Amino acid sequence: MLVTEYHEVNKAFPPGVADQDLLETCRQLANDLNRARVSLDELQDLTSMQHDKLQEEAMKRQIQEMDLDQHKEALSQKVRECYVKDQIIQDQGRFLQLVLENAQSKDQLLSSLYTQIEELKALLRKYGDGHLSKKRKL
Repeated sequence: MLVTEYHEVNKAFPPGVADQDLLETCRQLANDLNRARVSLDELQDLTSMQHDKLQEEAMKRQIQEMDLDQHKEALSQKVRECYVKDQIIQDQGRFLQLVLENAQSKDQLLSSLYTQIEELKALLRKYGDGHLSKKRKL
């Protein structure tokens, strides 16, 4: 397109008629315009590549955020499960404490009964069966 414009300028102003400085200025402007268009194309390509990279990064970030949300939900679920397990363990601990206290109470009762039995045995040995049988006869 620029070459065509250059040739049109040359046709409109033949070298004998046209001012050589003006012709050179036009050539330089055409070259500058050509370079500017090439630079613009390069910039557009770079911009397009950067845009694609940014879109790719945005997609990666969205995927990472989704993964993070899934991990957060999984951790939250685990925390809830641990809380329930802790409650069960605490309830079992309280139950076992009650069972222990009950067993200790029964142990004390059995110890007391054992002591009473031993005292009765001692009384039996001391007074013997004969003393009890005499009282029965009376």
